[in-house]
Amino acid sequence: MAQNLVQTLTGWENLPMLRKLHLRKNKIDKIGNAEEEMPDLPALEYINLRRNNIEKLEVLEKLFQFKALTDINVLNNPIDLNASSKELLFAQVLQKNPAIKRFNKQQTTEKNLLQAVHYGQYKFEKEEKERKRLEALEAAKKDDE
Repeated sequence: MAQNLVQTLTGWENLPMLRKLHLRKNKIDKIGNAEEEMPDLPALEYINLRRNNIEKLEVLEKLFQFKALTDINVLNNPIDLNASSKELLFAQVLQKNPAIKRFNKQQTTEKNLLQAVHYGQYKFEKEEKERKRLEALEAAKKDDE
């Protein structure tokens, strides 16, 4: 299905044995939406979305419902091209789905998994610091009343 002006990941509902989906050089910028139900692809192991228009990690997260999926390629998408670091993007993907064995043609290593753990810890600490800051502001506001 490469280079076919495909815009959405729908229409695969009757292919339960599909293991590889090659969608390189299309127009995909999202994977499903509120109105569309994602197809059930229980055997999908590999998806190539290289050179599409995917901008955000949240779009990729929808792929994680496919339990057999272990290999994703989003090279030359805005999410890849605009990433501050390829390693950070890999860590973010692994933090969301540690079952990924290969991302953007790179095998998952122990180092990648460790970076994902560190990223998760950093994210948690940052969110916790912000929560405490907001809590302190709220307490100060109540004290002023």
